[in-house]
Amino acid sequence: TENGEKVRVIFEDSALNTQRRLSAAQKLFFIDKIDAIYVDNSVIAIAVSSLAQTNKKLMVYSAAARSVAKNNAYAFKSYSDYYQGCEAIAREFKNRGIERVGVLKAETEYGELCLSGVKNVYHEILEQAYKQGDIVSAQMLYFKNKDTQAVINGSFEGDVMNMLKAASSIRYAVKVGAAEDSFTVQLRDKFHNRLEGSMSFGLQRLSDQIIDQAKKIEGGDTL
Repeated sequence: TENGEKVRVIFEDSALNTQRRLSAAQKLFFIDKIDAIYVDNSVIAIAVSSLAQTNKKLMVYSAAARSVAKNNAYAFKSYSDYYQGCEAIAREFKNRGIERVGVLKAETEYGELCLSGVKNVYHEILEQAYKQGDIVSAQMLYFKNKDTQAVINGSFEGDVMNMLKAASSIRYAVKVGAAEDSFTVQLRDKFHNRLEGSMSFGLQRLSDQIIDQAKKIEGGDTL
């Protein structure tokens, strides 16, 4: 740091495994004696939060879940807000004259947040639930049969990819609303002819001034 103190960074991989993430967190807290923890992914953040709170340690997490920051005074969220993001997409769809909107809702906290945001804009919503990783063919066929013009899915690349694959297989031209992380280069390349009119939400872009200041601190152009 600027005042000469040394900062040690210790990395543990949870592999998105329930038992492994808890044992990894316990090692960090009780063996490595960490002062703060950074966590990626909602499921891991929820699991680790109680340890951070009990031990009164700063926790920063990059995930969609709001509940962690709400229930833990030591936790701070750093990620897109799925409630506000899905609401913003729904509002723009409505401004464009789209009347029939569906929500493909992941059975997760961020799925519920997305649905709640859309309900702030549309009083009548066509809703279909799914578990992460599902093929969602039946759900997309339901939306097509109901003449749904746009479907919002506040999820990640894999689930949005499955959604577009299912739509393609039944020749369903639908506008998609999702998190910007979902619209990867791979997804855009694969479905570029099916994304017209689609929208995404994400974090606000940093100004050039802030980026220039960060580069000066880092001493290079690595950002």
